[in-house]
Amino acid sequence: TAMQCAASSDQVTLGEEWATLHGMSTLYVILLIGATVRLTLLFTTDALLEPFRVLVEWRIKLRFAYMIRCDWCLSFWAGLAVFTFGHYAPPTLVLILTGALTASLVAGWLSTFSAAVEAKMWRDGEDG
Repeated sequence: TAMQCAASSDQVTLGEEWATLHGMSTLYVILLIGATVRLTLLFTTDALLEPFRVLVEWRIKLRFAYMIRCDWCLSFWAGLAVFTFGHYAPPTLVLILTGALTASLVAGWLSTFSAAVEAKMWRDGEDG
């Protein structure tokens, strides 16, 4: 409990425990968050899983089918799965998988940003 943590000098205090999310480093948590975002986008918007979304929408009543395209809805479940995986799986496996998903997320963002900058440069060049 919090009182036991604060009472013993060789135990982590409650504030420190929460600052590291129960022993998870900041980098570890950032990778878990990045993996959550990437998995959410993979399931809700990526063309790769469009056939899966269509199948789910076809098989499930329309009332619940919107959740497969809703970032807010699906991100809760993705986060729950990713953080549970991060807590129980071997750290090396977690770092490899979350690192790959987070790298994919960042690469996608950067390529989108780069394409927008390039398009603006072309438009500005035509105006000049």
